[in-house]
Amino acid sequence: MATSKPTGRHLVAEKELNEKIAERALKLIKASVDYKRRFMDIALLGMDMYNNKVRAALKHRSNLVVPIIGRFVDTIKEKLDNPPVLRYGYQDIADLIRSQKMQSMWETLSSPMHQNWPLEAIAGTTSAIFTDRAIFEYEPDSEGGNTEAIDPFDYLAPPHAGGRIEKHDFWGVLNVFIPRYQIEEGITSGTYDKTQANKLLKGAVNEYKEGEKQLSELLETKRSHLRTLGLDPKTVEGLNDEVNDYFCFAKVILKYDGKLYRVIIDLPSKLWIRIQEAKEFYGVEEAPYASWAGH
Repeated sequence: MATSKPTGRHLVAEKELNEKIAERALKLIKASVDYKRRFMDIALLGMDMYNNKVRAALKHRSNLVVPIIGRFVDTIKEKLDNPPVLRYGYQDIADLIRSQKMQSMWETLSSPMHQNWPLEAIAGTTSAIFTDRAIFEYEPDSEGGNTEAIDPFDYLAPPHAGGRIEKHDFWGVLNVFIPRYQIEEGITSGTYDKTQANKLLKGAVNEYKEGEKQLSELLETKRSHLRTLGLDPKTVEGLNDEVNDYFCFAKVILKYDGKLYRVIIDLPSKLWIRIQEAKEFYGVEEAPYASWAGH
């Protein structure tokens, strides 16, 4: 069936809708960051002690590292380091082949050669030790998708919404680093909005481009948190390029007028480079996050 090109009125309406969605996303991000700050500050103290970081001492004094927290955390991880295993059974002989196929798929996808779910599981356990939360994110790709443990310090959720995140109406992560060349490729392919992304690349309003130091600090913090969780920063997409090539985004999913939208937005400039319905990207109208609590 032939489809007509969008009219000027349609484009204006779409632009207005996107601006309203972006405005709501910024408000929800700020509310989430403000709410979680005091909890994350407490968790960060434990993580710093685990990494043997010490506070600056007074003049003519020194602070010494006492590796109690490190041993405590590693002991817990050792006791819990049993990767989850699924066994598919069957009730009727007609389901035998189907169960064998599912078992084979599970063993293939969860193996270290593919998604390495045992590693992601222990990363989630480590996260729960420090923050009482393990959080995982699913990202679709050409090979069927990938599920990864994410840094709890980056995770965004609505204040006072409770622990069942599937019931929330807002989800997301901070500190999503995308290299310049990927944004340029996204403009060419239509993945990113051409007007918004070009404004960002020109650096007219992007505060990160005013100083490499701030972005470098964000990157190092991200890498440090990933190492603490037992993950290799080099395996995280986008963290292998030069600092000057990076832009730092928030990626959120929010409900607006009864629909879920996926938004990628630069916080300093308030420029979004992609807004689309979540169902279009994930195939279902659901948020791609799962979580469990440590108590």
